[in-house]
Amino acid sequence: MARMTIRVLWVALTLCGLAFLFFLTLSFNQFSSQMFEISYRGRWAFDNSIIKLIKYFPALMGSAILICYSLFYKPALNDSEGETLPFYRLVMYSLILFLISTLAGFLLNEVIDPGAEARQYRRMEETIISREIRQLAEEAEKNGDPRTALEFYKRLSTLQPEETESLEIKQESLEQQLARTGAGGESTETFMRMVDKSPQELLNEARGYEIEEDYFSAYYYSSLAYQIDNQYPDARQFAARMWSKIESTAPMREELERSYIFNKKKEGTAHLSAGRGMDAYYLFLTLREYLSENEIAPDPDINKYLETARQLCLESSYFTEDTYTALTSPGYRNLVFRNRDTVNGREHTEIVSFGRAISHIPSRGMWMVKDVQVIRYNQTGIQYKFTAPFGKIIFGSADGSRGRLIMHGINPRDKEANFHVTYLEGSSRLELENILPLYIGSRELEALAEESLDYTMTNLLWLWEGRGVLDEAGFPSGKIHLKILEKILYPFSFIILCLISVTFGWRMRQRSGGPIPATFLLFPFLPSLVFSLFELYTAANVSLLSFIRDLGGFIPAFTILLVIQAIILTFSFILMAGQRS
Repeated sequence: MARMTIRVLWVALTLCGLAFLFFLTLSFNQFSSQMFEISYRGRWAFDNSIIKLIKYFPALMGSAILICYSLFYKPALNDSEGETLPFYRLVMYSLILFLISTLAGFLLNEVIDPGAEARQYRRMEETIISREIRQLAEEAEKNGDPRTALEFYKRLSTLQPEETESLEIKQESLEQQLARTGAGGESTETFMRMVDKSPQELLNEARGYEIEEDYFSAYYYSSLAYQIDNQYPDARQFAARMWSKIESTAPMREELERSYIFNKKKEGTAHLSAGRGMDAYYLFLTLREYLSENEIAPDPDINKYLETARQLCLESSYFTEDTYTALTSPGYRNLVFRNRDTVNGREHTEIVSFGRAISHIPSRGMWMVKDVQVIRYNQTGIQYKFTAPFGKIIFGSADGSRGRLIMHGINPRDKEANFHVTYLEGSSRLELENILPLYIGSRELEALAEESLDYTMTNLLWLWEGRGVLDEAGFPSGKIHLKILEKILYPFSFIILCLISVTFGWRMRQRSGGPIPATFLLFPFLPSLVFSLFELYTAANVSLLSFIRDLGGFIPAFTILLVIQAIILTFSFILMAGQRS
């Protein structure tokens, strides 16, 4: 008996190996360069083969049992002393193998398959993002913006490490271009070509600034005249004289600078005390740049207050630079859910839509979203409708059950380039501003994301813990319940398939011993045939459970599942035991 069990195991492993090679070859041919970057081809084919192999694993195991029990096995009903063997002695080792195979198939479905599915989805997302970034980089390069193009290519190199060498060459070229143009982004030669004045005209303009006692501007324009024509002595002498005047007024200038910095720091701290984080942030940012531009020693107070203002801003806004980092990573697309709240005893409902969402900092329950749309309505109709280009979700409660959607984006350099909510219908509420309370938690948002992908990247434990969370978000929970029932059904279906395969394997033998000749004709088609029967059995059960779930709910469907599988499992044992005769 043990020898036969080992033979079944070897045949099953051989079939799995051959099936994997077949799926691998097929996957290489099925690879789509339109959906995935060509650099993903090998890894995509491998993971796709793993997914296919796990899907066909019950059929391969059933085929191995049919082959072995029809070709090699005839139950020895008597032991060496001529006494009839008990039934458990005939099937003990086989049942152990079937239970181990069932456990292996269940673990493959719950651990390996979700991981492979997640990697395939992430590759598809990375392909979409990489192509978007590549297009933006090429456009920036074409429009003469090497700094922006360089940032895009750097991000692209993190997403496509296989192209690191070619991307590094591109980055070096852009860095050299930036080095030639200087920190301001334009070369001196380019700037001079833009100056439509002669050296004498520039010198006359410099003399006008001297009269106004603006010695810095006078020095600048006279120096520019000298750079255009370094054989122009008047410009050089004038520039030297202006520099001397600048140095002679240095003590007075330093006193004015100290006074200016003191007053600005006083104004900034007043903003902080009043909770005006954004005003304080821009003020201290401008002040820090002022110190840098005028070659004044850094002030530690300014850096400290700037960081304080930044943290204060993050409580009610986000920085636009964060959207680029977060939303150029794989995430979820097209999430829609219902957001309910009650104000003054009246229920209001909002339909919230995100074009794209990604869990930016999972440990802190923070999400970044793009293309936000919100419609709020009650019994009287639509109250307002607004959109926002980006948003940040923070789940602040201890259990992560409530969150805030923050839609005010702060540009770290340009106050006029901030992101705000745009109302398409209705008007803003004073208490709303750019923050929308969310009445779902981080767990519900994850469930919504997985629901949009048909739960291909989740296991039974996750589904069991998250069951029912979709009702509150406006989604029927039928899909998640059926997925749970289908996963619970899998081990029952697997073990029943193994028992039925033993029965049919014995049936495919002649009474005199040896297989029925027609058996050999079925061998090439066994995996497909067994797989079709396994899928048909699963689909029939799921359809029945779906009907029961719609009538009575999840618990009755779960109970019926256990009862039906127990009956069929008992019948399978009886059917196999009947082959003793």
